[in-house]
Amino acid sequence: MHLERLPEEGNGLYQTMGGFMMTHLEKVPSTGDHFDWGGYRFEVVDMDEHRVDKLLVIPMVAEDGKK
Repeated sequence: MHLERLPEEGNGLYQTMGGFMMTHLEKVPSTGDHFDWGGYRFEVVDMDEHRVDKLLVIPMVAEDGKK
């Protein structure tokens, strides 16, 4: 996934991927937290105290094998 800018859905609620995660999870993320958005699964892989350190973004695949 190549992002030049964060998704604009938040209307200024976030400026980082950590903020994007927090907005969609509606809490401070923990390792293993995930949600699906825009055809992708976003999963927190590692936290550094209250900061998202590593994030895994996986394209979702439909049951028919198409993205």
